[in-house]
Amino acid sequence: MTNDGYFIGKSGKRYRYADIARLVCDNAPETLGKHISIQLVALGLLEEMEGGVTPCGLPFTFASKPHPTRKQLTSSAMFHTPGLFRALQNDYRIKGKTRARAIQILSDGYRLSPEEARGLLSGSIPVEIDETAGTITYET
Repeated sequence: MTNDGYFIGKSGKRYRYADIARLVCDNAPETLGKHISIQLVALGLLEEMEGGVTPCGLPFTFASKPHPTRKQLTSSAMFHTPGLFRALQNDYRIKGKTRARAIQILSDGYRLSPEEARGLLSGSIPVEIDETAGTITYET
């Protein structure tokens, strides 16, 4: 018995499930979370698998959709996060150095990637603002 699932295709080649999952993520992301037969068709491997041998149990899917992570930015004694966030959103609307500085402040202050900070400030990542609790909550 093996911990690393695989099948042997009709060509005799061994296909590890983990390798197929990477191929799905890279080449057929529209099939994430769907049945393995759909993923194998998208990769052109269905006939290879059906004509081969499968000594390991098959999963429902090789690669699932990523589950969103819920994150929260909280206030401190120095900063009320909702107020700072709104000020940075206003700065973000100004192109050039002001926008770059707003991204850098949010990124550095809350240890976010610049891409995540940009998404929050631009509104492409929806946020829930709780004034009373002094928090900003979002999912990535």
